[in-house]
Amino acid sequence: MAYTLVGGPPTNKSDTNSHDNSYMYPDTGTFAHNGIIKEVQIYGNVAGTIKVKIFSDDGSNYVLERESAVLSFGTGLTTITGLWLPVRKGWIFGQFIATGHQDATAAGEGTGLYIANEVTGTTAKGDWGAVTRVHAFQGKVFTYVGPIGGS
Repeated sequence: MAYTLVGGPPTNKSDTNSHDNSYMYPDTGTFAHNGIIKEVQIYGNVAGTIKVKIFSDDGSNYVLERESAVLSFGTGLTTITGLWLPVRKGWIFGQFIATGHQDATAAGEGTGLYIANEVTGTTAKGDWGAVTRVHAFQGKVFTYVGPIGGS
């Protein structure tokens, strides 16, 4: 199986985020192919909890397509395995940070979108604000690349 990475590299960054917000990363987190997120990595500044959120774009709105259960992360690098979130090409990787703080790039080093509180359905694009940072949050998207069945 091959995989691709979406989101920002899970490394120590120069800034932190605000919790109790939903985020998505159209610049670094749009899926290039259909696949399955089986693992995420987070670089935490203060331990906390998140939900992985997957969105589609219907032209006027962002639509929540998938979400994980509540996941815990620690201070420093945390790898969370055992996820099973099918995604489609063109959907967007995101998260809801319930508690704690993740490291993030300083302003101007990346872009994303945010909305206050947890997104649970369809939201108008105009309800999302721009954020000039990318969190230290990355997903590993697996795809099957071999023949199905025999030779």
